[in-house]
Amino acid sequence: MLQVRGPKIVIYPTRNESLDSFWKNYQEIGSHRESLSELQISCVRLNDKMIDRLKDLHPKIAISTISLHSCTADPERLGSYLENLPLETLRLHGFTFQRKICLPRNEQCMLAMSLREVSFNGSFWDGVDNLVEFLQLCVSLERVSFKCCGLSDEALNQIVSALQTLPHLKYLDLAANRCGPKGMRSITALIKQSTTLEHLDLSYQTLTEGKRLCLESFLAPALLHDRSKQLKVLRLAGNLIDDNGISQLASSLRSPSCSLQHLDLSTNEISSNGLATLGLCLKTNYHLTRLNLKSNFFSDLSSLLPIIEENYSLEYLEHSCHASEPSAKFIAQICHLNRGGRRLLCQEPNIPMGLWSKVLARCVQTKNCDAIHYFLQTGNLVMSSA
Repeated sequence: MLQVRGPKIVIYPTRNESLDSFWKNYQEIGSHRESLSELQISCVRLNDKMIDRLKDLHPKIAISTISLHSCTADPERLGSYLENLPLETLRLHGFTFQRKICLPRNEQCMLAMSLREVSFNGSFWDGVDNLVEFLQLCVSLERVSFKCCGLSDEALNQIVSALQTLPHLKYLDLAANRCGPKGMRSITALIKQSTTLEHLDLSYQTLTEGKRLCLESFLAPALLHDRSKQLKVLRLAGNLIDDNGISQLASSLRSPSCSLQHLDLSTNEISSNGLATLGLCLKTNYHLTRLNLKSNFFSDLSSLLPIIEENYSLEYLEHSCHASEPSAKFIAQICHLNRGGRRLLCQEPNIPMGLWSKVLARCVQTKNCDAIHYFLQTGNLVMSSA
């Protein structure tokens, strides 16, 4: 089926439909020519005839984005098709390259010169040599994603080493791979060298059973580097980080050189002791605004008190706790000191409604006009409680 959906041309298979019938609405493309910019193909075998038809589209439409999801194609034919397209975004998701994809190696090819974003999520590679050579040519790349690719430590080392040469890289997603010491050394070198990297996702690295990578021991020194100030988002979910790991990260979070704004530590092994350590370093951290602590080894909301008691920047705290009456009261008593804590309290669905009036009264008593204004904006529940 071929459809036009807004700026997209979408091609996907339907029951009892041949490839030739994909083009029965081909004439429809002409009337949408000026508004079309993206080609999305899902679950289709890209044979020679199909690729020839796709080539016919490009003189008619200025396509800047191609997304191929769970398709199959001959690597050489696919590479030759993509080579001379002036794309800004290329997404090859769910591919299995049993042979090396023949990506361009010519520095002057249109694809390498124009690409701003490339994503290979869910694709599996049998050798990354050609891929590495291609990435080194894409000097304009800003966003790169290899999520859920099952890349080995050596493959990640090769890929990240190639990315170190890119002067505009801002976003790197390596979640759900098999990063080891070699890969982490390349990643820390990238953090120290890059002046543009803002978002790094290292969540759910597959580790050897019974062993931990201790990636926090690699990251902690890198976050203290002067050039790490541009890194704003760091995701470390699902990496078995425990209280000892938090102690290593805490030294970086305490440093003025660390400018992280969003830290994801969900699905790890952090207990209330680790939260106490984290709370101490956040007293002097004025940048962190979002912290995710869901699915860790603590269950009572009072365990979060060290995190928000004296921190003045935190605005969003994600957790899996249930607020009991005593812990909710305790939080209500200290939130008037904390700009972020006031927002956390307003967003917490398990806080008993009777506490709203106490918090608002405390804000009035301390003449905290900013807090009063914020609470009044939360709706009639606050007004009725007061």
